[in-house]
Amino acid sequence: MDILIPTLQALGQVLVVGILLGAGLPALFALGVRALNAERTVVLAVTPSNRDSSKPSPAAIAAAGICFGVCILAVLFGIAVVLYGKQMFGV
Repeated sequence: MDILIPTLQALGQVLVVGILLGAGLPALFALGVRALNAERTVVLAVTPSNRDSSKPSPAAIAAAGICFGVCILAVLFGIAVVLYGKQMFGV
């Protein structure tokens, strides 16, 4: 019984991180893509008169940039942990 409680706590931590990284980062990326496509119109033919009608707003570009930036930082942190995990955490 002494080993069961710490094992379940560690399992819970792994589950939370797995859900956060396994579903959270793809969802954040999807929000960035959605922000870029919000309030855009479908243009069937590109002509000089409707060329600007499919550009996202500056706020949408900023929101998407933040979402994509967080995703990139998480990927870079994961790569750093894989490469330098022993030096970072001393294990």
